Amino acid sequence: MRKKEKALSMLLILSLLTAGLSGCGKKNNEVSQAEPADESSSTIAEGKEEGLGECTLKIWGGVEYENGIDEILEGFMEKYPQIKVEYTRYTNDEAGNTKLDTALLTGEQIDVYFTYSQPNVTNRVAGGMAVDLGTLGGDKFIEETIGTEGVFKVDGKYYSLPTAKEPTCMMINKDLFDEAGIPVPEEWTIDEFREIAKKINNPDKGIFGVYPVFYDGLIPISTTILGSNAQYTADGTGANFTAPEFEFDRLSYDLLFTDQSAFPYEEIVSKQAKGQWNRLFASGNIGIAIFQPWMCNTLRNQEEYPHDFITAFAPMPVPEKGKDYYNIGTLSNYMMINSKSKYQNQAWELLKYWVEDGIEPLLPFGKVPVNKNYSDPDMAVKILQDPEGKTFDAASFERAALDPEMKYVCNSYTTAAHEISQILKEEVDRLLLGSQTYEEYLGNVQERCDAAIKEADK
Repeated sequence: MRKKEKALSMLLILSLLTAGLSGCGKKNNEVSQAEPADESSSTIAEGKEEGLGECTLKIWGGVEYENGIDEILEGFMEKYPQIKVEYTRYTNDEAGNTKLDTALLTGEQIDVYFTYSQPNVTNRVAGGMAVDLGTLGGDKFIEETIGTEGVFKVDGKYYSLPTAKEPTCMMINKDLFDEAGIPVPEEWTIDEFREIAKKINNPDKGIFGVYPVFYDGLIPISTTILGSNAQYTADGTGANFTAPEFEFDRLSYDLLFTDQSAFPYEEIVSKQAKGQWNRLFASGNIGIAIFQPWMCNTLRNQEEYPHDFITAFAPMPVPEKGKDYYNIGTLSNYMMINSKSKYQNQAWELLKYWVEDGIEPLLPFGKVPVNKNYSDPDMAVKILQDPEGKTFDAASFERAALDPEMKYVCNSYTTAAHEISQILKEEVDRLLLGSQTYEEYLGNVQERCDAAIKEADK
C-alpha cells in the first residue's frame, strides 16, 4: 500500500473509531457534508489578489482562546469587518487530533486549523485535507516574511504556515547554582553538565539535579549534531541509530544510573510527568530541565506553584565547545487551510494576518515570532512578563532562547513517524526502568525502526 493510501486509511479508521466523540459533528452524531470549494473564491492565480466577500471562517486550534487568540481574531475582524471568525479549541493530544481528523474527513465546516507536528501535517496533506499555499501566493509570502530555512514542506510544497518558533534550551534553578558557586553557563560540555548536576543534586531535600528525558524520549544530543532527519539514513529509506552521534544520547542513562543525579524515572512514569516536567521544576524539585517558551505560563504561576527562586536559562550541553550545533526546536504551530473550504482567499488573509499582525498578543504565552521582519529589543521582557526580574533572568533567556542565528530542525522525512515514536517510547521505558542496557536499546530501536520504515515504504 502506498504512503498516501496508508495515511488516508489511517485517518478514515480514526474517524470511524471516534465518530461518537462529543463535538465532532451535529447533535445525535449528524454531520453536515461541506460543499466543494467554489473555484471563483478559492484560488488566486499567481498570487493576484481578488475580492474578499462576506463569510464566516471556522478555525480549530489547540491553544486556549483567551491566550492571545481572542485579541488576534478581534483585530482581524476589525480589519475585515465582512469576515466573521469562530474559534474551536481541541486538545493537542491523541484524542484531540483524532477528533480534528474526524471532523475534517466527515465534512464539518473547518476552514483553517492548527497542526502541531510535522507527521500530522504530512498525514493531513496525504488525506487531501490541505491546500497548497503556493496557489494562494504562499511561496512568495514565506520567502519574504519568514524565510525558507526551517519551513516544513511536503513533496516540495508549502501546505502549512508556521506561526511560532519553539526554541529549546535548558532552564536552571539559579538559586541552587548560586549556592553552589556555579555561574549561569553560556556554553557547557556534556561532562561539565553532568558534574554540575551532581553538585546540585540533593535527594534528601527532595531536590534532584536534572530531569533526564525530553517528553517520551532521551535528551537528544544526537539531534544537536545531526540536525534534521537525524533518525533516518541520508536517503530516508532506513533507520540511523547506528550512527556514532547516537552514543551521546547515553546522557539520560548516565544521569540516572551512573551519576544518580536525576529525578527517578519510575516517579516520572507514575506521576505521568513526561509532558509536564515544568511543574516539577516550578515546584523546586529539579535543578536543571529542558525548556520551551510555553512553559513560562507555569513558571510564573505563583498561585499554583509558589516559589521564590529565579529561573535562568542556558543552551543545551554539547560534546565540544566552540562548534556549531542545531537547536532541537522547530518552526511550528502550523496553520493549514482545509481543501474543502469555500473561503480559501479569506482564510489565506487570516494566515498572513496571524504572522504579520498577530505577534504582540501571543508573546506573553511563549510564542516566539517567525516573522523575520519583526524586531523588538523588549521581546524577552514581553514574553517573560516579569519586568522586575523576580521570577526570570531575562538576559540569559535572550541569549539561550532568542538568538537570531539559531538553526532549527526541520524533518523532511516522516515515513513511519508514528510507529517510530511508539517504538522509541517503549524502548526508552525499558532502558530507563533498567530492563536493558544502552547498547541493547540502540540495537533494538535500530532493528525495529528500520523494519517499520521499510514496511511503510512498501
